[in-house]
Amino acid sequence: MRDSTAAIAVLAAVLIASPVLAHDFWIAPSAFTPGVGEPVTLNLWVGEHLGGETLPRNEALIEWFSAIRGGIQAPVLGFDGSDPAGFLRPEAAGGVVIAYRSLRSAVELPAEKFQAYLVLEGLPPVKPGREVFSRCAKTLLAVGGRGGPTITKPVGLTLELVPESDPYTLAPGARLTVRLLYQGKPLAGALVMALDATDAQSPQQIRSDAEGRASFTLPRAGAWLIKAVHMIRAPRDAGADWESFWASLTFSLPPGTPRAR
Repeated sequence: MRDSTAAIAVLAAVLIASPVLAHDFWIAPSAFTPGVGEPVTLNLWVGEHLGGETLPRNEALIEWFSAIRGGIQAPVLGFDGSDPAGFLRPEAAGGVVIAYRSLRSAVELPAEKFQAYLVLEGLPPVKPGREVFSRCAKTLLAVGGRGGPTITKPVGLTLELVPESDPYTLAPGARLTVRLLYQGKPLAGALVMALDATDAQSPQQIRSDAEGRASFTLPRAGAWLIKAVHMIRAPRDAGADWESFWASLTFSLPPGTPRAR
């Protein structure tokens, strides 16, 4: 199970043709279930369908990069320009959430590419314009093979995917429900997607309900990515027409006897 990170880091064989639309962002740890005291490296990936490239650490873009356990936060250490972007050495067994929040970046796409991106992410049709975006990424670690309540609690990202059960207690074929929160409140009607490397080109897709919930059947063990995007009209200080927030959640489903769907 610890080697399942290789599945989430599969390279450009599954990239879509246009790099402009290769915009997913996620955290891939060197091990999802490290031992106590085992060094863990954290890669920041950008791409599509779990393929792409790693990004070096850029301190000028990081608002928040932390490890959370039991309500205690500690900064994820790393060197500016380094790849992997972060390092940690967990000192106790149990669940750890790694959370990354970026500062705003700006982009302005040609009209046809902007509309294609709205369709791809299930966003409402809006007039093309200048956009600012930020990343809200999480990965879940089960140190010593143990998850725990930390994994199922929000950590305060602007747009956040929160599992309602600990995925490290599930088996292939189980259902996992996540809640999508925007500024700490349930976000309804957003397109939420779940995918793994085996079928990355065909993600499961569901709209969040009135409570922000979306449920997925996870048929296979290994690394999974769940993602969602939310767009609003940009505030005046953003210097743009639109502002988007990109949430991602990565974890590894343990192997086991598949459950009946």
